[in-house]
Amino acid sequence: MADLSDQFTEVVTLIHQARSRVMQRVNRELIDLYWHVGAYISAKVASTEWGSQTVDQLADFILQQQPDLRGFNR
Repeated sequence: MADLSDQFTEVVTLIHQARSRVMQRVNRELIDLYWHVGAYISAKVASTEWGSQTVDQLADFILQQQPDLRGFNR
């Protein structure tokens, strides 16, 4: 049975490694998303197309449209 236990442990290790890679990819995508959103907002504010009130309105809009989204407040 020890032989099977070692093999089973190997399978569990493969699962953990895959989950870790998935989380790394998710984190990379989130960082990329936040960077693009921040760059978009910064460009709008820098061009004086948007003021700080507009950023507040955007945060409120996101909250109203997507109440389950987190991380997009002012």
